[in-house]
Amino acid sequence: MRGAVLATMLALTVVESGCYVYAQVPSATLQPEPGASFGFTLNDQGRAALADRLGPSVARVDGRFVGLVGDEYAVDVSDIETLGSGRAHWSGERVRIPRQYVTGISERTLSRGRTALVAVGAAAAIAVFIVSRNLLGTGTPDPDSSTPTGGASSTRIP
Repeated sequence: MRGAVLATMLALTVVESGCYVYAQVPSATLQPEPGASFGFTLNDQGRAALADRLGPSVARVDGRFVGLVGDEYAVDVSDIETLGSGRAHWSGERVRIPRQYVTGISERTLSRGRTALVAVGAAAAIAVFIVSRNLLGTGTPDPDSSTPTGGASSTRIP
């Protein structure tokens, strides 16, 4: 049972992450809405200056945008991506990122194509499960259930 729960949680995580993409947003026209998810790509100066708060070699910070505080983006960090080590998950710690350290901003949006693909795949998996388990009741009769009278059935009335 525990394995099924873990497999379900893993599948849901993959499905959830596969349905979203990050689309580049022109920073000059950006009017970020608090609560929306964004990715902030850091320049070399930003990687060095924020290393004490984020860790070494952070290339990108993903998280929920909280608001502008002066000339800094306040972000509740969900993930960071480093240059050599890949991604690391964070649990919503708030970090301020000065604008001069950001080279690009991308907004996390729902991917209609990926979502449709996942929905079709899930529907196909459910259909295969139902058919393979004969849950519709349209299978062949059980060979052990034949009557002793050669296949003819009778009804007994008391």
